[in-house]
Amino acid sequence: MESPAPGDLPRTAGGSRADLRHRLEAATKAYDAPLAVIEMDAWDANAADLLRRANGVPIRVASKSLRSRELIRDVLK
Repeated sequence: MESPAPGDLPRTAGGSRADLRHRLEAATKAYDAPLAVIEMDAWDANAADLLRRANGVPIRVASKSLRSRELIRDVLK
């Protein structure tokens, strides 16, 4: 499956991209930019796929690119 382009929102099971954009904007309106919204089901699926493809080869986390301690902890577990 191809990843969406930056700024491109995927369709959700129950709605359109416009619906998703509206929900994300409403959920994050109290926060100052820059910020990121992580779809954790996709995060978990991508991490599992990365482990599968690594086939036992150690994976190095690009912690300089990933600036969230919580996400780094999550991916290392």
